Amino acid sequence: MYVHLFKLDKRKKCPACGWKTGRIFVMAETKEETERMYREEGIGMCGECLCELLAERKYKILNGKNG
Repeated sequence: MYVHLFKLDKRKKCPACGWKTGRIFVMAETKEETERMYREEGIGMCGECLCELLAERKYKILNGKNG
């Protein structure tokens, strides 16, 4: 899983919660997919929403490509 950070020039609303943020995170299998999801579909979330998602779904963060 790849997490990509989009730093915004202007604060925008998080698509997930509506809070204004200068950073949007997108999770996908590849960096290219995260870019497409954000630019074409507006998919992403603020850091707060990302952390909530990771905790609720019990994701594990591993060091390295395959843990």
